[in-house]
Amino acid sequence: MVSVILSVLLFVFAAFGVVLFGDGKLKKCNDFSIHIPENCTGFFSQKILVSNELHLNNDVNPRKLMVPRAFVNPRNFNFDTMQNSMLTLFEVLSLKGWVEVRDVMINRIEPWWVPLIYIHIFAILGWLIGLTLFIGVVVANYNENKGTALLTVDQRRWEDLSRRLRIVQLKDAKSTLTVG
Repeated sequence: MVSVILSVLLFVFAAFGVVLFGDGKLKKCNDFSIHIPENCTGFFSQKILVSNELHLNNDVNPRKLMVPRAFVNPRNFNFDTMQNSMLTLFEVLSLKGWVEVRDVMINRIEPWWVPLIYIHIFAILGWLIGLTLFIGVVVANYNENKGTALLTVDQRRWEDLSRRLRIVQLKDAKSTLTVG
């Protein structure tokens, strides 16, 4: 039941994310000096830094490379489609790279507090439901094994022997009550 709730939460927030942040709202020109999408054409010069292990002086003669300008989404994620939105939110739930998702959304979307509230509410709700799911599985397995999952072989033998002795003692007590 908890996994169904988590799936519904993921679906609802993914749909909400497509509405709020989809349709290319996270796109930005790879030339950071350009802020208007129509001007993001042609080429620009990108400085290339060389490793210090080669003992080259990067400040005197920096290497440059001509790079085509492109108006693109962030490299790892976007909210343009439902599938990409769900994948991004699953990444947030897994706690791998969720800070990058949050920071890029805050930097690229105005007003900045909308993605901040969105991602934090989703993360908190998702983590709580996920934690509930994890604890539920652990408790269910513990109850299924009646607490014997963590016992050694000798401890399990002792538990089995004491259970059998209790059964025998109960049978003896019942037979003495009926005879006496």
